Amino acid sequence: MILALPQNIFSAIFYSKLPDADIIFRPSSLILKDIINNEVQVGLIPTLDLIGKEDVVISNKIGIAFDANLSNSYFYFKQNERNIDSIYLRGDISKNEIILAKIILREKYNFEPEFILDSTDINFAEKNYLIAGQENYKYLLKQNSISFSDQIAEFIDFPYVNYILASKEKALLQSLENSLELLDEYAEKNLEQIFSKAKMNADLFPFFCENIDSVYFSLTSNEIDGLMELLKLPYYHGIIEDIIEPKFA
Repeated sequence: MILALPQNIFSAIFYSKLPDADIIFRPSSLILKDIINNEVQVGLIPTLDLIGKEDVVISNKIGIAFDANLSNSYFYFKQNERNIDSIYLRGDISKNEIILAKIILREKYNFEPEFILDSTDINFAEKNYLIAGQENYKYLLKQNSISFSDQIAEFIDFPYVNYILASKEKALLQSLENSLELLDEYAEKNLEQIFSKAKMNADLFPFFCENIDSVYFSLTSNEIDGLMELLKLPYYHGIIEDIIEPKFA
């Protein structure tokens, strides 16, 4: 079995827990495509990649969910900005960031900015950003940042399920779920080692230690309720024509 993971500090916890597994790292937006094309058997996919995909099953036990300051994505806004007319997208961007940012900014703040993919030199003084993945950790302690996950969790009043395990094969998914039991406890006990192996900036370690209890890998009914609320948002806000109906393993 080949497992595909996005390349971030949170998926590194899966990698650490499964030292003998056949794991590859892929951009988040490509992992579901790899599953459908039988290039990998199981993957950790962005939740809104389920739009229009009925041939995969997902886990109701294992994923990555957030409800506070620790997040895989962050907004960075120019100081004293009264109207946000553009946001530059950087890093491991997926449908989650694009769709949910549009909903949140419109519904909570009455902004409807243009979203622009960006790979130029970063300029916090002149541009607003939404950055996904590891690039955040170059800037997190240097610039004012707003947790994307915290914004979503507050909006739906549940934890934000950013990633979920998915597969075309129910038995493989269930087998992997069994191997990842007690992942939250494992993450807390082994965070320093995982942090070091991922070559993260050591200055960020206290921030992660203080906030790791707001990240959930073993999903409970609360996270699943949050997932179901999240999957309704694109329909309720006119982005897709049908509510996403996930198939759980």
